[in-house]
Amino acid sequence: MLLEQILTNQPESLPTNLSALLERAHIEGWTELDLSGRSLTELPSEIGELTQLRQLDLSGNEFRELPNVVLTLPQLETLILGKWDEASQSEQFNWLKELPPEIAQLSNLRLLQVRYNQLESVPAEIGQLQRLEELNLDWNQLRSLPPELFQLRNLKKLNLGSNNLDQLSGDIGQLEQLRELYLDWNHLSALPPEIGQLQTLKVLNLESNELRQLPTTFGQLQGVRQLKLRNNPLGNFPTALLQLKGLRILDLDLIGLKKLPAAIAQLKNLEILDLDGNGLEELPEAIAQLTKLKRFCVGDNRLTTIPPEIFQLRQLERLDLDLNQFVNLPREIGQLQKLQHLNLASNQFAKLPRTLRNLPQLKSLQVAGNPLPLSPETMDEEDSKVILGAYFKKQRNWLLRAFNLT
Repeated sequence: MLLEQILTNQPESLPTNLSALLERAHIEGWTELDLSGRSLTELPSEIGELTQLRQLDLSGNEFRELPNVVLTLPQLETLILGKWDEASQSEQFNWLKELPPEIAQLSNLRLLQVRYNQLESVPAEIGQLQRLEELNLDWNQLRSLPPELFQLRNLKKLNLGSNNLDQLSGDIGQLEQLRELYLDWNHLSALPPEIGQLQTLKVLNLESNELRQLPTTFGQLQGVRQLKLRNNPLGNFPTALLQLKGLRILDLDLIGLKKLPAAIAQLKNLEILDLDGNGLEELPEAIAQLTKLKRFCVGDNRLTTIPPEIFQLRQLERLDLDLNQFVNLPREIGQLQKLQHLNLASNQFAKLPRTLRNLPQLKSLQVAGNPLPLSPETMDEEDSKVILGAYFKKQRNWLLRAFNLT
């Protein structure tokens, strides 16, 4: 992604006075300028003299409209008007409700990011930004999109998550270079058949919409490697998914799934499979054929027996079995030599097998909510060494007392 490739060239020691900062930027010929988090309501005209600027970050200010002076920067390739700040773990936004039609003047833009604003519309002129490769408009109030947006033939990433979209135009199929598409947290009840035309797509996020089915053309997305469908009322396993042989990550949490078909074994490249929060009562034996699985999550279902096939998944690093109705943890768990995280919370486990101590890489073990003979403090622990040490110490002491060896 372009945004992740941006490396700032600004000196670490900067004047706090904006005028002094802009003067220094002009003298030294800066190509990047970060004015984020300054609570600015307007920009001085001097910014227009920085004709060499290629990257400008204005997030975390108080702009209610895009300052006109920004539109006079002919070399601008990256414009950030809202972002997630990792350092402060918070949103940095403005109060933009629209982008001006004159945005088309920034013909060299490759990345436009307007996250966490209040955009209600996108101008048709956005279609003139033919060099645009990444467009992030998530966390706004968009209800519709102009047809011209789908004329951005060089677009590789489009983020429209967390808006109010209730339909997606078939024009989406025109974005032939698209690699990442985020439509999560909208109100989509259907997808257009043309979505199958996105042959270069690698990442597709459809989380938290209102999808009840997928179009038959969905199976044409042969390039997709990561797919999120969680929190949609699909009810059944979409058979079109079985055609996506290259899938590595599949998230089907909270889709009302009652049965997992044995045909899931066709997705032999899966490395992460999330099935939390469904109504599964059993798992197919064919699950053992997913030999590349590194993470398998089936928490919050109605499972009562751990199928022995799980213990053939020797690449597993994380296994979530929480919030089910398990009573017995088979000793074969010790075969998962790469396991690092094991979640057994909120089941009916009254004892743990000794083979858990044979897992050399196990770091995290969650057992809270089980009838185990451990103190509440220990039960709330997640350090596997602490939990297993306390549990088997109690077991040893119990045996000693039982045979009067104390």
